[in-house]
Parts: sequence; C-alpha cells; structure tokens
Amino acid sequence: MKTLNMKRLVWVLIVNTSAGFLIVKNLLSERQMYRLLDTSLPGRGYVLPSTGLLLLIIGTVAELGRIRAARFVNVGIFLIPTIYAIYLFAAAYRSSPEGRALSLLFGVPCAVISLITWMMYRFEREAQT
Repeated sequence: MKTLNMKRLVWVLIVNTSAGFLIVKNLLSERQMYRLLDTSLPGRGYVLPSTGLLLLIIGTVAELGRIRAARFVNVGIFLIPTIYAIYLFAAAYRSSPEGRALSLLFGVPCAVISLITWMMYRFEREAQT
C-alpha cells in the first residue's frame, strides 16, 4: 500500500509538472505572437491558463497533503479537456478533418492520463479493503 502511494505521488508530480510546463510554454508563445503583431494579449487570454495552473497546483498540494479531494482534482483536471476534445471531435466530424485530428491529438493523451490516474486511486482503495 505504501509503494502504491509513492508511485501515485510520483505520477501526479510528473504529470502535473509536465502539464504546467506545457501551459506556461503555450502562454509565453502566444504572448510572443501578439508582441510580433504589435498588439497585447487580451486579459481574457490569461484566465484559462491561470485556472489550469491553479488547479494543477491545488491537485499537487492535495496529493502531497494526502487530502481525499485530491482524486477528484487530479482526475478531473484531465477529464475536462477529454470531454471538450470529444465535443470538438463531434462538432468537426463532417466539416473539418484538421479539427478531428487536432481533437484526437489533444483528447487521447488527456484521456489516457485521466484513466491511469483514476486507476491508481481505484487500486489503492481496493488494496485498503
């Protein structure tokens, strides 16, 4: 049981840190694009990345603190983009092959990460009973 907790902790740290890095990298490249166009990034352009980073930090801190809500945050932070990618795939099914490819490229890794994280929490709960 203890090794499963450590494996899950390492998994959450790696996944949340990697996702946070990708969010910050994307935000910086978007700011650079706006700077090249001699405009500024609108204020609403910071809301979604900031919310994502905040949820990743909350999930990591909750996991480090062994808080029970950590499972909902750490699974949900990748489940929400998966659901959004399914919506994008359905919306672009007939009209845009690029949209379908992009939604698959975005949604499948999020679904796999969410599934692995959920399984780690599930196996720990089964090991306790």
